[in-house]
Amino acid sequence: MVLSDSGKSQPTSARGAEASGLFMWLTLSLSTLFAGAVLAAVFPLQSDALGLARAKSAEADGCFEEAAQQYQAILKGTPSLVKARLGRGRSLANLSR
Repeated sequence: MVLSDSGKSQPTSARGAEASGLFMWLTLSLSTLFAGAVLAAVFPLQSDALGLARAKSAEADGCFEEAAQQYQAILKGTPSLVKARLGRGRSLANLSR
């Protein structure tokens, strides 16, 4: 028997069940946060999607300086956005930087 916070005795197995539930809740919470971070890095927000379209258009037109600036602007708001990082790298490579 173990005393609970309320001062009542509680079977050890009940306390283990509480700890197990807490562990499961913590694991689920951390998994959800991690999944959200991964999704944010891979799938852009709508405003980022518009910026990416502009940057890709500038890149396709050979305006690499403008494209690099567009990608950099996107990265200020969403630094983990992989598509913007890769695009900026391509644009800078085309500018020999």
